Amino acid sequence: MVAREIIMGREKQWTYSQVKSKDGTAIRYGHWRGKTSSNHTLVFLNGRSEWLEKYEDIAKLIQVKPDCDILSWDHRGQGGSGGLRSHVDSYDEFLSDGRTVLEHALGSDTTYTIMAHSMGGLIALYGTLKKVFRPQQLILSSPLLMLPDQPIKRSIYIPASKVACRLTMARKSPGVGGQHDIYPGNSLTRSFSGFQRVQESPYPIPSPTFGWVNATDEAIRFVHDPKNLQGLLCPVLILGGSAEAVVDHRGFSHWVHEASKASDEPISFFNIPGARHELLNEIGRTITTARRNILYWMKQEGFKNEVFQD
Repeated sequence: MVAREIIMGREKQWTYSQVKSKDGTAIRYGHWRGKTSSNHTLVFLNGRSEWLEKYEDIAKLIQVKPDCDILSWDHRGQGGSGGLRSHVDSYDEFLSDGRTVLEHALGSDTTYTIMAHSMGGLIALYGTLKKVFRPQQLILSSPLLMLPDQPIKRSIYIPASKVACRLTMARKSPGVGGQHDIYPGNSLTRSFSGFQRVQESPYPIPSPTFGWVNATDEAIRFVHDPKNLQGLLCPVLILGGSAEAVVDHRGFSHWVHEASKASDEPISFFNIPGARHELLNEIGRTITTARRNILYWMKQEGFKNEVFQD
């Protein structure tokens, strides 16, 4: 049985529901209905530690077309979904959840674009390369394509996480990667209201577990593998900020370089000057620049724009 609740966003009514994934984990998802009937949906995958309501105004922020629906969900282990906080054994669990929501919420004849942020970007790529997701195009904001090399070196914490998982400590946390709790020096956003939104989260979560680190490393290796990239069958746009300090920004250009060699699909990377990690929770001019870059990319590549208003 699917539980439902109605929550009014500032722009439009969202329907928030719950559905059970294959392993019984409750996954909370939200559906924003366009003003007219639609055969195309914007699927938005948020990042680690985020939640549905954080982006309830996304239709206004990026000016989604009136006939386009929006579908999003809380990943397991965060937001209003079930599962151990900040933990996943494999990104295939994220894909199983996504498949369940897509099958439940969208009709078989509905096409969709995936827009994703940070960890959501890695999930989107992983799912697309595994043919679980079949988007018309991917638009990735600050995607997690390389784990950070600070405050602890990757060469230390990734092997340590693998050892911990073998020692049945996968669900334990190394206790690093805490909250960004000082506004002037935070790595997430230059927007004070955006920073407050993060700090006032109704769903705070702890640091990632060893299992999450290990699963993320395996997913990153998968999406960078040239053999897997040969199966990329949709255009990809990556947006990143020049002041990125949450994920390793070198992952953006490295992935674009490798993917462009392996796939014939249009693949681009736009760097936004001064922007920090949360491009859609940033100051107004950063959000505007991100949107303009998306529209420019679509026009340059000759895509049919089924999502955004010009």
